[in-house]
Amino acid sequence: YRGHKVIPYCYRCGTALSSHEVAQGYQTVKENSITVKFKIKDELNTYILAWTTTPWTLPGNVALAVGKNIDYVYAKLGEEILILAEDRVSELLKDKDFEIIKKVKGENLLGLEYEALFNHPYPVNSKLFYVVAGDFVSTTDGTGVVHIAPAFGEDDANVGKENNLPTLVTVSEQGEMTAHVPGKGIPVKKRNEKNKYAVDELIVEDLKARNLFFKEELYEHEYPFCWRCDTPLIYYAKPSWFIRMSELSADLVKNNENITWFPEYIKEGRFGEWLRGVKDWAISRERYWGTPLPLWQCECGEVKVIESQKELEELSGQKLDDLHKPFIDDVKFKCVCGQEMVRTPEVLDVWFDSGSMPLAQYHYPNGATEEDKERVESGKYFPADFISEAIDQTRGWFYTLHAIANLLWKAGKVSEGRAFKNVICLGHIVDAQGKKMSKSKGNMVDPMEIMQEYSADMLRYFLYTVNQPGMVKKFDVKSMKDVMNRVFRMLWNSYYFFVMYANIDKFEPAFTHSSGEYANTISRNTLDKWILAELYQLINDVDKKLNSYDIYGAAKDLEIFIDNLSNWYIRRSRKRFWKSESDEDKKDAYTTLHQVLVMLSKLMAPFTPFISEEIYKNLTGKESVHLAEYPQGGTISFVDEWEKYIILMRVARTTVNAGLQQRALSKIKVRQPLSKVTIKSPEIKKLEKDDKKLFDELLDILKDELNVKVVFFDEEQTEEAILDTEITEELKLEGQAREVIRFIQEMRKEAGYEVDNRIVVGYSGMSQLFDKFGDMIAKEVLANALKPENVQADLQKEFSVDGEKIIIGIKRD
Repeated sequence: YRGHKVIPYCYRCGTALSSHEVAQGYQTVKENSITVKFKIKDELNTYILAWTTTPWTLPGNVALAVGKNIDYVYAKLGEEILILAEDRVSELLKDKDFEIIKKVKGENLLGLEYEALFNHPYPVNSKLFYVVAGDFVSTTDGTGVVHIAPAFGEDDANVGKENNLPTLVTVSEQGEMTAHVPGKGIPVKKRNEKNKYAVDELIVEDLKARNLFFKEELYEHEYPFCWRCDTPLIYYAKPSWFIRMSELSADLVKNNENITWFPEYIKEGRFGEWLRGVKDWAISRERYWGTPLPLWQCECGEVKVIESQKELEELSGQKLDDLHKPFIDDVKFKCVCGQEMVRTPEVLDVWFDSGSMPLAQYHYPNGATEEDKERVESGKYFPADFISEAIDQTRGWFYTLHAIANLLWKAGKVSEGRAFKNVICLGHIVDAQGKKMSKSKGNMVDPMEIMQEYSADMLRYFLYTVNQPGMVKKFDVKSMKDVMNRVFRMLWNSYYFFVMYANIDKFEPAFTHSSGEYANTISRNTLDKWILAELYQLINDVDKKLNSYDIYGAAKDLEIFIDNLSNWYIRRSRKRFWKSESDEDKKDAYTTLHQVLVMLSKLMAPFTPFISEEIYKNLTGKESVHLAEYPQGGTISFVDEWEKYIILMRVARTTVNAGLQQRALSKIKVRQPLSKVTIKSPEIKKLEKDDKKLFDELLDILKDELNVKVVFFDEEQTEEAILDTEITEELKLEGQAREVIRFIQEMRKEAGYEVDNRIVVGYSGMSQLFDKFGDMIAKEVLANALKPENVQADLQKEFSVDGEKIIIGIKRD
């Protein structure tokens, strides 16, 4: 329909904004509000007080509104009598010497006449300047009296219609004051040198000079700005075309019930509330560029809505090649009355284009191929499985998609009144202090620079895992470094470790010929069984969470697995790759780690596409991880029987962590061996009868991780692990030997040796240490010989171990 309606208007852009566009641009502002004295007609020194935050609208005043059931008072202040709400007296007249001389209900003020504020031409034959009722009037702020300017407020316009009040448009479409008042010709939202609105200031000065000004105060409130140009909007009575969305409110709410929202509270909250109070859609725009509004009008009042190019060609008798302005404006055809129908000059709101996207991309319904038409109508192409955008699109793209789907559903054009089945509504990215990023504040982070330094993968992964999708995401470079160390460094080091040793041993993965994937080969090694069980559990969990759109949960599961892989599996298996006593065990270790890395690259591909591609292509020789099938949960038959490995290894790690905490409290290094640990673990103890081999392996793990000689069990103790911290002379000597091993390993790296290079070690000092633990030292550092002499070393260094000096030299053998 076409009508005059007060709508948000940007005079800089020269266009009306739809209600969901306005929702994009609210800002918190502090502006001066004023209380004005309206002189009561034929009563000496009697005024009714009204409050406004927009003094520039006062020249358009035609009435004052009160609440029928609100209590008002006549307060004598000096020689004047002021009328205002009783609830506002204490605020407005505080610190003043006044007397209440009369109290009335608002309904008793109705019809009370007052004098015009300004001396400029007003409409004749219209009743003006009297008190009317308004159900929107409150005593929360102001005076309990609202000044009514139907051209500049929705409530004002409604009151105007109810009371047959005229609409005084005292501002031009360019935003300039047109009334014969101070400030005429100046844009009403233009600021002066004091950073105040110039027209407001001039009007206030004039009211003060005529004793019609009562009070001015700073008022903080939300005010709409144009989302395109950041100009303050004005509410303005303007002709426009509308879609009567208010009549579809019930349908919009009903069809929203079939959409799954992430976060869930948006559904009934921000979006649901919007739908329940939906306003009519101002669909026309006074612009040159855009989709022409397909409405033709005749002087007789007839309006024709054109549905397709074909229909327009039939009506006009023209073959149309271009439907844009200005060509479309030349297309005319006869009205039923015999006169000529001409297109209305406006174009469509671009948000209509955005909301039409799902169907417009297939030219549905009138221009679609039969194949695309069938796909849309069968539900394959429409509604979408899921969409995602930021929370400000709740009343933008999310709404226009939903609105147009409902309009088409109501018209029988589509089978469902929803354009999408699932929606992920994202929070905004702000700076580290939680403030909005902007160039003017100097807190904006350039995403290209971040990707250049840390990679797109790290930025993506950070955004997935910093918090749930709907929450505001605080960003700083420190966070990126944390992601790099916590995830990517561990992942890349795990991959690099495998490649380094696999190249040394010339390992070839055992793929099956048909699928290019691993056959379900089961290693005999407990660590292999455990990490594979964790892998298949990961596949199930990630698949399940992604299917339910829990992106954050799936990414966090990947992060935990990478930690398990690097800090437990590879660390515990390291010796198997370079000095395993069994060729079969070494092969199992390679096969397992290769399989895990390949599968992990697939799981991570949607999250971190680049590093996943690098790992996958290098390990498989295949074209791309993004062409591979995504791992599906529930396809591995032996996960359940391996669940015990997951449980037992988690128990073991918990026990180890408890023991390591005791070491830390006692300030005893992990390299220092201890005699025993006593643990409380019924799960591990039970294995002694059920699975002696697994029991022994877990004991070895506990001994190795806690660096103890013996493990005892005591189910009566309260703590998970209790260490015997007494260090004998022999234990001290072994601890020193482990320090020497660490020194030599660091020297190997510094000398640039390959990991499999054999060496000769020469030493001077601490001969007792080498006599006692020489074999252990030689085995750990790949030394063919340990010599108490100078060995013409490639590298020689002096160290201190518990205060004793030792000189070590190494050379490649």
